[in-house]
Amino acid sequence: MMEKWFTCIGKQEHPVCYNQRRTTAVDQQPHYQNTIESMYSGTVQPELLENTTNAFIVRPRTNRNSSCLQQIKQLLIPVVYAQSREMDTKQHAETKQHEDDRIRSRVEEHLAQETGWDRLKQMYSKTNWNEQSDEMKMVVETTTWAALVSYIGTSLIGASNARETFKKRHVHTPFTTRYQAMRKINDFAAFVSIRVGTRWAIRIGFLTAVFTVLSQTIGVYRNKNSAVDFVVGFGAAASLYKFYMGPRAMIAGGILGAALGFVAGIPLTMGIKYMGDDQATKHYARLEKMFREKEYFERVSAGQVPVTVLKPASVQIDEKKS
Repeated sequence: MMEKWFTCIGKQEHPVCYNQRRTTAVDQQPHYQNTIESMYSGTVQPELLENTTNAFIVRPRTNRNSSCLQQIKQLLIPVVYAQSREMDTKQHAETKQHEDDRIRSRVEEHLAQETGWDRLKQMYSKTNWNEQSDEMKMVVETTTWAALVSYIGTSLIGASNARETFKKRHVHTPFTTRYQAMRKINDFAAFVSIRVGTRWAIRIGFLTAVFTVLSQTIGVYRNKNSAVDFVVGFGAAASLYKFYMGPRAMIAGGILGAALGFVAGIPLTMGIKYMGDDQATKHYARLEKMFREKEYFERVSAGQVPVTVLKPASVQIDEKKS
């Protein structure tokens, strides 16, 4: 059989041919034989070829009015039209756009109806997955890290100061051996470092917890971040820090803490909004995720989404044997 240069139609069951010679397997297909001969002879116009499902068409740039040299060049450089894939991509994009619009409308409707107390209730309650809210997770993580860092730093400083104190107290104290002296100083330094580190870890952890809880509570209730959160948080934390010194010290500490919170709150608030991590953005993203999950579970319960149930290996083996 005479071999010709050709361009063929590619489907899933047959590979797409790019500038290859005709093979016996393709010649045995009547549909491909007729289509290729028609395309080669120029009796079928490229625009009349229908795009098939799960296929993309490679059409030659043939023009019956062109010269022989141009026809050979056009046959050797085919044009690929991925029409079906473009249509699927466009349909998927339209479906996703409709879904996004629907979710956005539900989120906006929920935001119009909810109040600050509803947001606070969600903050201090667990989610549907039996987990803490993002705000409470942030409070716990921040408090833990603040306490841990303060414990490590103050314990090292306390151990260094304890060694100097021990040397000053026992300048004229005789020790039988060098090992006994080093053991005494190390025991004293370890005891002091643990005591100092624990005391400061409790203080810093408590103050951090008060500041983060108050600032997050105000931000969640108002659904926005501002310098007010830092003013109230720093003021309350500084006031409680001076609790053991009396009411006057508490008032003075509260005023000083509020001033410090105002100075530090303005640039911090601007940085949070610039990074897109403000309370309103996080709350909107959380609601959007919640409604997407809710809509997915509704579709699953309605049978619109197939669910694959994983079975144990023993059950699968028994089913295959039966």
